[in-house]
Amino acid sequence: MRDEGYIYVLGCNDTSLFKVGTSLNPAARARSLKTGNPSIRLIAYYPTKDMRLIEQLVHNRLRPCRVTGEWFRLDASMLGWLQALLSGEPVGTPPCQPGQEDPHRHHWQYWGGYTQATVSRP
Repeated sequence: MRDEGYIYVLGCNDTSLFKVGTSLNPAARARSLKTGNPSIRLIAYYPTKDMRLIEQLVHNRLRPCRVTGEWFRLDASMLGWLQALLSGEPVGTPPCQPGQEDPHRHHWQYWGGYTQATVSRP
């Protein structure tokens, strides 16, 4: 069974912390998290036909950058890599893992037709 929905990226103002998660309604999810932390903002969200699988693959790739749970410390190049990946662009190894071969490359190929970028505007 496929799990259609969205992969979203949330950021905290003035930090390099980003949350990568899933939701059927990313804007509502951002609003609900904002009540506990008003500096949270929705950076982007991407529709996918299998949000749980994609989330798992992304979290695995970002493991070296994980702070806790679904929160990751990403610099500008890593955030750009993540947004390119989620929008279906071909990407290489993420900047936080230089020189390593991507063990999930066959999943990224499968994933290519399942995402389309929808970037929020500030």
